[in-house]
Amino acid sequence: MQEIIENDKVANHELDNMISILSLNGISANNQTEVIIGILSKPILWNEKRVQLIIVPLIGEPINSKILNLYHELAYMIKNPLYVKRIIRKKTYEEIIAIFEEIETVLER
Repeated sequence: MQEIIENDKVANHELDNMISILSLNGISANNQTEVIIGILSKPILWNEKRVQLIIVPLIGEPINSKILNLYHELAYMIKNPLYVKRIIRKKTYEEIIAIFEEIETVLER
């Protein structure tokens, strides 16, 4: 957690549409690619922008095209505020996964 705070002091990670994507140096502890999603009950002022959805990608090994696909999906989601709003409204893991699967389908077309 301290590493995340220190990284954010160096580089501002807040984006448009109430999103912050934080990065960690290194890879996931269990070598699996994972995405941690935090949804705040109300937006907060991060540095200069309001944030309600916090995303922390943890990159596992091997690093391959699936990682690039993950970042492509995140970039698409960030550019489309309706997806962000839908994720913020959802309360279960399954509902959020369904939204990401929908994004995957859109991008495969």
